[in-house]
Amino acid sequence: NVRVSVDGLDVVAEVQFLLQSMALFKIKSHKFYNIIRKKEEFESLKQVSSIKNNAGKKLQILCGNNDHKGILDLLIKAKVKTLQDLRNLDGLTGALLRIYESEHIKSLKTFVSLFGEDQAHVC
Repeated sequence: NVRVSVDGLDVVAEVQFLLQSMALFKIKSHKFYNIIRKKEEFESLKQVSSIKNNAGKKLQILCGNNDHKGILDLLIKAKVKTLQDLRNLDGLTGALLRIYESEHIKSLKTFVSLFGEDQAHVC
């Protein structure tokens, strides 16, 4: 019980009723909170999956990290067998630019080993 003074009058109130109301509100709002969290998680996953599933973006990241084994794996998974297949990858120019700017020789050698004499005509 709580004593509350209003305009000189003392009133006795039970906090229990307020706590019950707050508990009910918390239960109801928690359901909405879970829905909002799920929506935010879904939106984040959509953004990540668009990057994760884009071979061109992966190629740029791998080239920037000088991950020549990863580049080779990606080109195999993307079924890149010819220079035309390589040219069709989004982000190829950016990937090669990253190799050039970072002087990643192993990554460059990966492209040269795959495409032999045609490496001058990649872009």
